[in-house]
Amino acid sequence: MPATLIIPQWDKGSTKQLQCYWHVLHPENQTMNVSIRLSVCVPGDFDNCYLRYVKLYEGIGVNNKPIRIPSDFKTTRFELVTNAVVIRYFGWAAKSPIPMKIDYRK
Repeated sequence: MPATLIIPQWDKGSTKQLQCYWHVLHPENQTMNVSIRLSVCVPGDFDNCYLRYVKLYEGIGVNNKPIRIPSDFKTTRFELVTNAVVIRYFGWAAKSPIPMKIDYRK
């Protein structure tokens, strides 16, 4: 059950600053292995990297647990055991597609 999420892209009629919130639940509410793959930053442009504005959480609601993204942005794959993943993005619209992939597997 893979899911691909994409940060919205900017167009001339929209604002450049945005806030996005995605929650991906296992369809049967089962706790399983889940893989989160975030896109890498543009090489040499870490000051403008979208990962500065991404927050990951294991679970939903008041008991969700933050997942730390290392500040060097070299780690873009995370493995968890959960039934829900939350991705929050508070930043700017993308100039090109930035996919983020979540996959529950046995």
